[in-house]
Amino acid sequence: MVVLACAGQFLVVLDVSVVNVALPSIRADLGMSASGRSTMTSDGGYVTSIMGPGILMMLGAGLASTPLASLATSGAAPGEAGLVSGMVNTSRTMGGSLGLAVLSTLAAARTGGADSPEALTEGYALAFRVGTGVLAGAVVLMLVWLPRKIPAG
Repeated sequence: MVVLACAGQFLVVLDVSVVNVALPSIRADLGMSASGRSTMTSDGGYVTSIMGPGILMMLGAGLASTPLASLATSGAAPGEAGLVSGMVNTSRTMGGSLGLAVLSTLAAARTGGADSPEALTEGYALAFRVGTGVLAGAVVLMLVWLPRKIPAG
């Protein structure tokens, strides 16, 4: 369950980043401001602000997790496939748990113990921005460090 929640968080951060960076022409149509914040407010309805986007995020996570696991284990030797699969699942679980703990701590620190919906919204917004930064850093590291196949020709 924690993995799905973290994957959902990842997809939210990715969606906001893609809309703001790659597709600015549709930003207004999606109800997003130029600063990258959604129009979700502290007094939004459950179905429109939480349940609907949550279902879409979980659907995206479910459709992405199997191909990603298959890709991660595709280069393993047959005798090591179980080990690689275990490492992928362990790293996903540990990364999700650690990420959720860090982002939750940041959100709680931003609220300062206040119970108002505005304070909670500010805390979640900080967590989403930090998650966006972590995602961007991971993409840069991936592009720099992962080996590339050079076509023979």
